[in-house]
Amino acid sequence: MIQIRDSVLFVLDMAMFSSLMLKNCLRSSVSLYPSAFSGKLNVLPSSQLVNPSPGVCQARLCVSGGMDAKVQKIAKSEKVEFWEKNKNLNRPVSPHMTIYSWQYTNSLSITHRATGIMMYGGLLALAVPYIALPYMFPAYIQYLTSFAAGKVFLGAVKLSISLPVTYHALNGIRHLFWDAGYGLTLEQLKASGYLIVGTSVILSLILAVVKF
Repeated sequence: MIQIRDSVLFVLDMAMFSSLMLKNCLRSSVSLYPSAFSGKLNVLPSSQLVNPSPGVCQARLCVSGGMDAKVQKIAKSEKVEFWEKNKNLNRPVSPHMTIYSWQYTNSLSITHRATGIMMYGGLLALAVPYIALPYMFPAYIQYLTSFAAGKVFLGAVKLSISLPVTYHALNGIRHLFWDAGYGLTLEQLKASGYLIVGTSVILSLILAVVKF
């Protein structure tokens, strides 16, 4: 219950902080371009508009030379107060990997991205010798298989190539089913994940031992 309460308070604080920043940015925009907002927004009375001057609305604080000094002071103090409060309550900053338990589903998601990088990097790694070497790959493969250990090495290379390809392809199909709205329950996610991993390993082993 304490964690739920702290989470709710943190969300409310973030909403108030975002609202304050948005208000300050809007106030600065009205100050810079009063004609653009004339008759459309009644944000500030004309008597409170300051002279236009260059400014920029940054991610956390709207900084402008034309912003009222009192508004800048209030915004800065509330910003400091906001982060000091979170620090005193020992609230984690999201995303914060140390507060999440490692799960089977996020492992598959990370692996999907890793296999995509591996395929792209492997393609580049194979392209360089393909262009630079004087003979085609079949000649080198035939020479390699003439050795006893060469066949084992070739099988390992084929497995290292086929496993990322099969996993990435099958998991990509799994993602297409998700896009269509199927297989999104926790049980279905786990079942399809085990199915993808098992199928990928079996297909990769078959491709590794089959002679083309």
